[in-house]
Amino acid sequence: MREFQTATSIAASPEEAWALLADLGRYPEWHPLVERMGVQTHWSTRLKVLARISRKVRLGGSVLEWQPPHRIEWEGGHPVWGLLRVKYGLAIMRDRDGSTVVQTVRVGGLLPRIVPSSLSSVPDALAESAHAIKQRVERQPRLRAAA
Repeated sequence: MREFQTATSIAASPEEAWALLADLGRYPEWHPLVERMGVQTHWSTRLKVLARISRKVRLGGSVLEWQPPHRIEWEGGHPVWGLLRVKYGLAIMRDRDGSTVVQTVRVGGLLPRIVPSSLSSVPDALAESAHAIKQRVERQPRLRAAA
C-alpha cells in the first residue's frame, strides 16, 4: 500500500477538533478526496463513499476505530474485489499550542499498481484538507467560547 500523511497544528483542543471531524457525513465539506459519504449506523457503522482519486470511485466500507476525541479510522474498497482499497486515519493529539491533527491515507489494490499516476492528486488534496480543518475548527466561535 502507498501511504500519504499530513499534519497540521490548530489552536483548539482535541475536543473542539473532534466536534467537527467526528461528523463523517460532513467530510465532503472540507475534504477534497471525498465527494459524498453516506453513513449508516446499526450494530456497526457502514460507509458509502464517493471518492475523488483521479476520477470518481465508489467505495463501500466501515469504521475500524472510533476513540473520541483522539482517533478515527475507516476503510473502504471498490466493489470489484482487489481493484482499490483505501484506509483513512485521523489522529488528534494535544500539544502545547492546542492540537495536532494527523491524517493518513493508505491506498492499495490493483489500480494504483497499474496506474500509479492515479494517486498524483492525493498529497495536494491532503494538504488542502489540513488547511480546511485548521480554518473550520479555529473559526467555530460557539465551540471556542465553550472551552
